[in-house]
Amino acid sequence: MAGLLERLKQHLPDLAASRLAPETEARLERFEMACPLYARLLAQHPDWLAWLESPETLSRPLTVPI
Repeated sequence: MAGLLERLKQHLPDLAASRLAPETEARLERFEMACPLYARLLAQHPDWLAWLESPETLSRPLTVPI
């Protein structure tokens, strides 16, 4: 099975043509390994990548609700 990044590139031609920052590629690999369910959802909704990689989203601290 193709990795998350390859699946996203299939659905987002602009992403396939662009050069992602190395940290973005590494982040997507970690994302896929950490939570396969969320990775499958992202592959089904590739437009969510813009939100995930937005400066506003990346600058927010990661919190886990208790």
